[in-house]
Amino acid sequence: MPPTRRPHRLARAGARRARRAGGALAAIALLAWLPAWLPAGAQVQQAACDAASVALLTAGAAQAPVDTICRDWPYDPAIRLAAAVFAEAGADGADEAPLRLLTAMLDPVAGRVLARHARTLEQDAAFALRPGGLRLDTARYDLAPGVRAFGVVLSNAARGPSCPERGFDRELTLMVRDGDALRPVFSTWLDSWAMVEGSACAWGPQRTVIDRARAVLTVQPPGERAFSDLALTAIVSRETAERGEAVGTRERRVRRVLRYDGDAYATDPFDNLFFWSEKGG
Repeated sequence: MPPTRRPHRLARAGARRARRAGGALAAIALLAWLPAWLPAGAQVQQAACDAASVALLTAGAAQAPVDTICRDWPYDPAIRLAAAVFAEAGADGADEAPLRLLTAMLDPVAGRVLARHARTLEQDAAFALRPGGLRLDTARYDLAPGVRAFGVVLSNAARGPSCPERGFDRELTLMVRDGDALRPVFSTWLDSWAMVEGSACAWGPQRTVIDRARAVLTVQPPGERAFSDLALTAIVSRETAERGEAVGTRERRVRRVLRYDGDAYATDPFDNLFFWSEKGG
């Protein structure tokens, strides 16, 4: 395994987002959206990795993986994309124990790892990954001539805090090959919700307003920059209820364009989402 780089700021931002997430109601509310709103490449049939790919990917790991996923790389069929998640060394097996996520490009014929990336996933009431929650997205993320990214998608199965006021699901991270390493260049949640009015723990009748957002990422036409811009478009549904009865829903569309800064696509405006104006629409 090649030496790892300094912790990437996208990984740190992802950890902050996960700690802020409230997953229980989000998981229920967002289930109906998933089939229609998966990224373009994510609905292609995927399968757990074969034994040889798992052995290459997890060489030296003390624990057996709890989930794996593999796909042939459409950009070069001789390359296999693989991801596996397993308990961190020394973890006690508790539901909230940290996990290790390994993602790699493999040469299955030669039996070697071409490039890889390792990441620790902190689990708590806000974020948890369970078997079946790991996907690979091979939509056409053509960022520059000869540079195509792929996505790693994590579904959030956390129970959520006792009185959640917001939640997130389906974290998408785009990876590009950089020599013998895979480098994350973009990360955000694709599904999210937030309570605008009301209280999740209120016992009596109340007025509630909830925003639910589903986001789609697209690559913009090539320009003068090294990497093409990305556009993140979110459809935000505002649902209003009085004393438990729905009284109206309205939608708004918000869009932001992100530019590559030489290291990653600037994501600071998305760390807090919602969605990009609490009073928008």
